[in-house]
Amino acid sequence: MKRILKLVELIILFSIIMCCEGSASVIEDNIESIIKWCEDEGGLNGNPDGDSSSDWYVFGAARYRYKADYGKYLENLEKYVKENGLDDAKATEYHRIALVVLSCGGNPCSFAGMNLIEDGVYGRNKENPLDEQGINGLIFGLMALDADEFSVPADSEYSRENIVQDIISDQLADGGFALYGEESDADITAMALQALAPYYREDKGIDVKHNVEIALDALSEIQLEDGGYQSGGIANSESCAQVIIALCSLGINPYKDKSFIKNGYSVPDALMKYQREDGGFSHTQEGQSDWVSGSQVLNAMVSLYRYENGMGSLYDMSNNDMVKANENDKIIYYAVMAGLICIAAAGVIIYGKIRKVKANP
Repeated sequence: MKRILKLVELIILFSIIMCCEGSASVIEDNIESIIKWCEDEGGLNGNPDGDSSSDWYVFGAARYRYKADYGKYLENLEKYVKENGLDDAKATEYHRIALVVLSCGGNPCSFAGMNLIEDGVYGRNKENPLDEQGINGLIFGLMALDADEFSVPADSEYSRENIVQDIISDQLADGGFALYGEESDADITAMALQALAPYYREDKGIDVKHNVEIALDALSEIQLEDGGYQSGGIANSESCAQVIIALCSLGINPYKDKSFIKNGYSVPDALMKYQREDGGFSHTQEGQSDWVSGSQVLNAMVSLYRYENGMGSLYDMSNNDMVKANENDKIIYYAVMAGLICIAAAGVIIYGKIRKVKANP
């Protein structure tokens, strides 16, 4: 009987451990501190919906599967888009909103009375070209198109093949990419790699292997001695964040790959120098926490989290785990509750038997 009671105690203890949240990793701590800073500053819904920083915070939180009212955010965002419209010259507005809508479980092909994928990517033409903003439009257009493997009509002005070729055609002699000039920019090179990552990881009939590898060489070459990155001559957190997202998207470990460790410091090591006491992140090491830096660092941390947990990359939502996570949470909840009820019932039965034995020695 003592053995039975001991077994019940162990089962109950195991159930309590399973129900309780385990100690969070350093990455999870950083993610949640950024989200808390965002909420303390008036987000996730407090910032005007349709603002780029606000959208990227929600995107990162959703890809982390943070519990929030994403349906409400989508309602607010749709209202904003209907009332204000989108800047037709800025294709990246369509791309950003398509990505956040998809991350929250919405349908970017039917949002605010428009098809964000068609209007923002393959439906563009010479009058409103995808690259009117420069290479950024091509990069984020490709990422939006591949986020859920959206189909492209055969007669479209833009296809995956020609968008990839347009990006590659902008590759500089040193292997990297830039908005302007002939020297690689860390941010743009990293973003280009994020867009090309699906074609590097899998055989999609478009060969980008050489282009990705020389771009990685360029990124390694311009890495700073402390493991960080700069843009426009200024070392900053956003450049580090974009490189981390790129490496994770390509399946490269940002902590361990020797090409991205300088003097013993990795890119994530350098990024942590920008964390402030309030939980947010600053643009420069001397600055204060701000919305833009925090949103980009959040997405970098979520990329690390997803990489280390064997999940899809940040922009791959073809198997959107936000919706599945909500469904799984319900299944786990009911399974745990059923288990606890069974344990309680077993305890009652055993207790009754013990009393019976004592009453009839």
